[in-house]
Amino acid sequence: MNKKEYVLIDENNIIVEMIKIDDKENIKKLSIYKETYRIEERKDYMFKGLNLNRVVNDIILSNKESIEKGLIKLKDNEVLINDNIVTIDKTQKVVNNEIVEKTNEEKLNEGLITSEEYNNIQNEKREKEYESKTDKQVIELMRNFLNKNKDSLSNDDKTILDSINTEIETIKQEYPKQNQGV
Repeated sequence: MNKKEYVLIDENNIIVEMIKIDDKENIKKLSIYKETYRIEERKDYMFKGLNLNRVVNDIILSNKESIEKGLIKLKDNEVLINDNIVTIDKTQKVVNNEIVEKTNEEKLNEGLITSEEYNNIQNEKREKEYESKTDKQVIELMRNFLNKNKDSLSNDDKTILDSINTEIETIKQEYPKQNQGV
């Protein structure tokens, strides 16, 4: 006798098992079978775990369509990206179908960080910006000022300034620039 393929469908309309058997009635004798299950012949699109509520005219609805029809309800920490349901952290958000970290201001406004934490983060950012954008200029300004006013420095300070200038010249010779326009 030829075996046919059947599916067991639970009370929530979900396929719980796929069975190949010669007689449909023998399924009821299997330990997996429950009285509340329905038995149907397997169709090509069917697979274990499929919620048949997502099937319309033998076509499985996308996650987006299923959500729109109320067949799938997203949890608070779930989002739909390219028809995939993805779990995200409270500190994340979706921008242009990509998961990105929320800004510190957003985290503050949503109570995910305290004002003190926010201020510490901002202070760290400021310090990095100061270092990268102003420290070199301040040093150059101080060197120029000290070199112009060398006569007003103490002998110890003059020695330190000379040592700094010597070190700068050594570095310039070690890493010379190319002449441009030659």
